[in-house]
Amino acid sequence: MRRKRSNGALAVVSVVGMIAVISRAHADPAADCNQAGNPDARIRGCTTLLKSGRLTPVDAALALHFRGSAYADKEDFDLALADFDEARKRDPRFPAPIAGMALALDSGRDACTRNSDRARQLRVCSALIRFAGDGGLPLRRWALVERGLVYREHGMRDKAIADLKAAIALEAAPATENGREDVERARRALAGLNAR
Repeated sequence: MRRKRSNGALAVVSVVGMIAVISRAHADPAADCNQAGNPDARIRGCTTLLKSGRLTPVDAALALHFRGSAYADKEDFDLALADFDEARKRDPRFPAPIAGMALALDSGRDACTRNSDRARQLRVCSALIRFAGDGGLPLRRWALVERGLVYREHGMRDKAIADLKAAIALEAAPATENGREDVERARRALAGLNAR
């Protein structure tokens, strides 16, 4: 009588094959950096390539763009914006980081205003403020107002007042309709805080 062969051998071969695939993925940072399905693998692969110091400015810009996209996928807008900005500096002719920045800023604005997680709101608003620096005054002003409103909603009066005053101080920044609305929102919120 012949014994049937167990599927256990097949399972062992499958597990060994999966380990080999995983090992190859980690052994090839370029492949990890270029894939889009796993943001953590993409960040790890691109970071390894960037740390190698062997990339041309054009390739470094591409790796920074891919890593920035992975950070944006994970909603880590602070790091995403920093990578897109650095990619733009490394290769000013490469347009993708500008598009990535626009998408990250748009998503970041949503996360700053429409989120029930206060810590995340504050982190994203703070990232937008840092990213805007002195060159992006309309965005900085808007993010200061939003962060000030989050502070106000959660009883952080002193921080709210500081952000709202900082936003009002930027009133001289390019006068757009949205900019005037931001300053008026800041003034109304500040008046409400001072009335307490």
